[in-house]
Amino acid sequence: MARSFLSRGRSKVPREGLRRAPRRSMVPRAVIESWRNSALFAQVLEHTPQPGALILEMARVLKDGGKLILSAPFQFRLHEQPHDYFRYRPHGLRSLCEAAGLEILEVHNQGSLWSVIAHKLNSYLALNVARLGGLAQAVGNLPHEGASSVRMRVWPLPLVAPTMLALSGTAPVMDRFFSDPEEALGFLIVAQRIRPV
Repeated sequence: MARSFLSRGRSKVPREGLRRAPRRSMVPRAVIESWRNSALFAQVLEHTPQPGALILEMARVLKDGGKLILSAPFQFRLHEQPHDYFRYRPHGLRSLCEAAGLEILEVHNQGSLWSVIAHKLNSYLALNVARLGGLAQAVGNLPHEGASSVRMRVWPLPLVAPTMLALSGTAPVMDRFFSDPEEALGFLIVAQRIRPV
């Protein structure tokens, strides 16, 4: 699901705009202002204690007409605690973007009711019933979570694993046929810089 949203976002941005920005620039601010055609910010806005300042900075480095592709969670479990500060609705993202001189061109729900239900159930089954958090960390997943010392439970796996696969496979189909626009795991927006910051 995330790949399709990223592909959709990439199709809206000129190819030359898909380069990595430096992590920290030593170049004076005035030099790098208005230098990018695009900026991609995926699933980290919730970990920013001052999201308005961050979006303002992203808008600052965009050229006039430059595009910001941003995805943020709405109904997603707490993670990377204590640095999980916010959840975002389209109205909140619109307000943050407008304050930074960005106009929202598109808003896309990431999943619908059935994806939300599947995500909640799969998270519970994986982390609470089968206790797979430590195993996931051992193979390189969930590196942002605190170290898990809870031992994995092997006995529920014959029931938990197929249930999780069924939920993951069924949810997108159910979302397609029985969509609820009021429910989403998160939102992807495409915004454009319309005025200097």
